[in-house]
Amino acid sequence: MEKFSALSEADIHGVIIALDNVIQDMLAQGRIVRLDKLGSLYATLSSQGEEEADKVTANSIRKVGVNYRPGKRIIESIKRAGFTKK
Repeated sequence: MEKFSALSEADIHGVIIALDNVIQDMLAQGRIVRLDKLGSLYATLSSQGEEEADKVTANSIRKVGVNYRPGKRIIESIKRAGFTKK
């Protein structure tokens, strides 16, 4: 990235660390993180089923994760990339 901008390696590193912190905070709040043309990140979870709503607790959650939905430009570039068998 340093080659494509006026930022130094240290500046870029600092921005990435700050972005990581912001992403963690927003996902922990249940928010979608939109990264302009890069796409978006959102938290996911899976849980065990409960017979009644009042039986659902934090212990019902079995797995948490993060999904990434790429932006249009990334999807289009992959479609145009072409593939060859090696």
